Amino acid sequence: MDPLVVARPWCRAVAPLVLAAGALMVVHGEAVKPVQAADALVSSTSVDYLSGGLGVEERAKIAGLAGYNLLAMTAGPHGEYLAGARVQVTDAFGERLLDTTLDGPWLLVRLPPGRYRISAEFEGERRIESVDIPAMGRRQVVLRWNGR
Repeated sequence: MDPLVVARPWCRAVAPLVLAAGALMVVHGEAVKPVQAADALVSSTSVDYLSGGLGVEERAKIAGLAGYNLLAMTAGPHGEYLAGARVQVTDAFGERLLDTTLDGPWLLVRLPPGRYRISAEFEGERRIESVDIPAMGRRQVVLRWNGR
């Protein structure tokens, strides 16, 4: 299974049709093979992102995607991956750039360099982390819930 690459707003309406037809999409100059809906989330806001990571193969493909400089992972007290967390990303000025519910335990986001706040809620418990995104490279944040 191939992960989905995130598209811009126009693609939100078109993507299901393209995926259903089994065609090849081109997003931001990259060829994207269609996948089953359960693989990852196709969406967009003011930033490009994708969520997924349900299974070892999917996590390996997601981890290898270039251009995403933030990897946030959701986990329980023993390191088990959690899906379904609601995640918000805000910039240093408090502007909300992303507000989504994760389809899997991993969230990849493409952000401009700067300082961001990652806020996540799972089963009524909230976790907040701050992260500095550099001009090059990828930052990783683990959001861990101990109450499970």
